[in-house]
Amino acid sequence: MSWIEITYRVLFSFVVLLIMTRLMGKEHMELTVLKKPKFDYVTNKDMPISVKQNRNLPVQIINNGKIIESVMTEYNLDINWVHSEVKRLGYKDMKDIFYAGINSQGQFFIVPLFKENRYQNH
Repeated sequence: MSWIEITYRVLFSFVVLLIMTRLMGKEHMELTVLKKPKFDYVTNKDMPISVKQNRNLPVQIINNGKIIESVMTEYNLDINWVHSEVKRLGYKDMKDIFYAGINSQGQFFIVPLFKENRYQNH
């Protein structure tokens, strides 16, 4: 198919659409474009601004006695600092810690692991 034939077909289609809209009583042709539902809402990726972490919530550093490495990297925390804070608060072993984190004021806190035998009468 040559470019002339393609041009005639496009022109013919346009004229047919123009005549149909005039017959339907419309003066101007309008084209409506609808977005797909997944693009309805603006997300952080759509905006050219950086999003800061909400520091009003505590950041979990230790979960069930294990340091969360991804959090350490994300918040640029030093593992030696975490160990010194654990010792400063009187814990010898990470296995005794259920949850540890930093609150919005930057204070390190620990929730100890509950051990049943500690609270049973012997």
